Order: sequence, then structure tokens, then C-alpha cells
Amino acid sequence: MSDKVFKIKVRKETPRISYVCDFVFGGRNLKYELTQSGDSADFDYASEQCSDLLYTDAIVTEWPSFNEIKKVFEFGGKPDYLASIFYVLTCMEEYGDVQKDHHGRFTANQSILKKYGLLQKAVCDCWAEEILRECGVKEFSAPNFQMQPTFDIDNAYAYKYKVGVRRTLSILRDRIQANKDRLRERRSVDQGGQDPYDTYQTICIIAEDFPETMLFWLVASKGKYDRNLDISHPQHQLLIQRMVDNAEVGIHPSYASFCDIRAVETEKETLSNIVGEVKRSRQHFLRFTVPESYKTLIAAGIEHDYTMGFADDIGFRVGTARVFPWFDLSSNTKTELMIHPFVYMDGTLNEYLKLSPQQAKEKVKELYDEVKRYGGVFCFIWHNETIGEYKHWKGWKSVLEYTLSLYHE
Repeated sequence: MSDKVFKIKVRKETPRISYVCDFVFGGRNLKYELTQSGDSADFDYASEQCSDLLYTDAIVTEWPSFNEIKKVFEFGGKPDYLASIFYVLTCMEEYGDVQKDHHGRFTANQSILKKYGLLQKAVCDCWAEEILRECGVKEFSAPNFQMQPTFDIDNAYAYKYKVGVRRTLSILRDRIQANKDRLRERRSVDQGGQDPYDTYQTICIIAEDFPETMLFWLVASKGKYDRNLDISHPQHQLLIQRMVDNAEVGIHPSYASFCDIRAVETEKETLSNIVGEVKRSRQHFLRFTVPESYKTLIAAGIEHDYTMGFADDIGFRVGTARVFPWFDLSSNTKTELMIHPFVYMDGTLNEYLKLSPQQAKEKVKELYDEVKRYGGVFCFIWHNETIGEYKHWKGWKSVLEYTLSLYHE
């Protein structure tokens, strides 16, 4: 850490200014000090050229204009790097009356970053460096960089251990539809064959090489979008206990839980009874809304959330891959909830963007280079059922292997 203390001249100290300066300076191990006097400040944020956004508790519900020359947002007609960082980091555009998809999610297609071609850029880090250059910083030390594979376990097994009415109805459906492949697969599993979703040995091997590997486990099993094996099944619990010996397991709150404190608490307690205290989560279907979902997680005792990203496109939903505390605009305060953005999800590459495995690798490399350039965590999402070369995932395990290989180049 440099001994220099950067002096930031401000009109007044506010929670917003402190928050964004923590990101720009503190997040890069640089000391800073806010001051309201003195002509020797390294950065003048008290001048009339700076916008008012960080001096108020206002929430801008309309998109700011974009300055094409400086490549930054304007607030009140004033290009402002600090305010732009704050606007993007806090998901300010998602407050108010915004269009959402049929799952109630804010999508990449509604994002201002996508509109201006910035979604695949770590723009908040880029703007932070512009601020540091204005402070006289000419060279930047190697940024902190880390790779973190994560896996969502939505459905532990395709066929194994599934009994009762659900199994009967599934078999009946396959027979009515004459789905010979599924009937044959089920028969093979019943006779001791490999379940197509049983890719846990692969995940364990990855976790040996990447100790930061995280698994997010769906414990809900009753609902249109919550179809995991019943959590009370002894073999399901044994599987979770085996996996927690290899990687940390967090909660994957159910589809309906995204604003339901009781549901999150119940599911979290269920998982805690199997793995011990649970402090990390990622919403099922990436279904969350600000500020309600994050307030729900905080009330349930969650300290780290990994949902920040889009299902329909890859990139940087909040303009960075760095871990940062969530700022609640509804109360104008920084919270203790740490946000872990992810840069891509397997289903986004294959099912939303319709890329080939080779095209996906090219996109992954671009994202990887961006994170490595600016620092942060190259966090990405796969599922146990997508890495087994099963059905339309044939050939896609190579994309995961390619992603992991980048870290060792």
C-alpha cells in the first residue's frame, strides 16, 4: 500500500461520496481523505463542474445522457466519473418502474450499459483509473485477480433416488410421448448405470485446483421451477455432506423466495442443519429485485450474495468484477452485504446467445482478459447437469475446461 494519502476536496461529506471513494481508492489499497478546504487537493469534487448526485439522496429513475467524448454518463449535463460509478454500482437504473421479463427479472436488454455497448467492459474500473490519473497516478500496480468457479445444483440427479408420485408421473409422461431415450436412460440408472447429472467427481477435481470453488444448493423441491430431489432423502443429504468436504456450499434460495424472508430463512436453516452455518447465497433463476431481495437476504443472515449478473447476456452488470458492499439507495446507506458479481453463466452462452462451444470460448477469453486487466474475481456459473455432455450440452464441457485453463497460462 502506498503511503500517499490522496486528498479529495468535497462540498460536504456524504455516504455516497465515501462509498464510491472506497471503491476507487480503498479497493486499490490507496489511502484517501475527504476535505472541504485547501487548494492542494489531488481531486476537486467541489467544483461546479461536478454533478449533485452524490450530494443528495435522490434516485435518478431516468437514464442519464452519455458523453461520447469522455465515454462517461452526464448528470445535469455534467460528465462525472464518480457519479457514474455510483450510478452503475448501485443498480440505480433498476429502481422505480422498469420493464422486467416473465420471471420478474431486470434483463440485460433493459440495461443502459448494453445500450451504449459497455456491458462487456469493466467500466467502473475504467472510470476509477481515469479518476486516479487526474490525481497524478501514472502507473498502476498489478491488480488483485482471482478465478472462482461456481456451480448451481438445481437438480441433484436426473433419475437416481427419485421415487413416488413424481417418478410415476415422469415415467407415464415419457411413455405417452414415446420418449425412448429417457425410458432407456432411466432403466440404465435403475440397473446401476451413471446418472447423467452425476458430475460431482468432476466438480471435486476442479475444487482441488481452485479452493475458492462454491456450490449453491437448491433445497426446495416442490414448485414449477423448484424440482430438486427431496432434501429429506438420506442419499441427497449424504451427497451434500460429501461435497461440503470438497467445496463450500451456500444456499440457492428457491424461485418464489426472492422477496420472502420466511422462505429464505426456512431453506437456509434446512441447509445449515446439513452443512453448518450458511452465509452465502445465489438466487435460483437469478431471480432478484433491488432493494427488496437484498433486504430479504440481510434479514435472513446472508452476508455474501453471488446473484449479480444477467441471465440473458454475459458481462459486467455493475461495471466491475470486484467484490463490493451493497449500497441500499432506499435508505441511502452502505450495508454489510457483500456482492460477488459473475461474468458469465453456461446457459447464457448456450441457450440465450445460441453460441457454439468455439464461439463461447472466444467470448470467455475476452471477459477473462478484461477482468485480468482491471482486477477482481473471474467468477462464473455452471450447473452439475451441464458439464456431463448430456443432450444439447454435448461439447460444452470443453468450454469449462478452456475457462479453467486460462488461469494457468
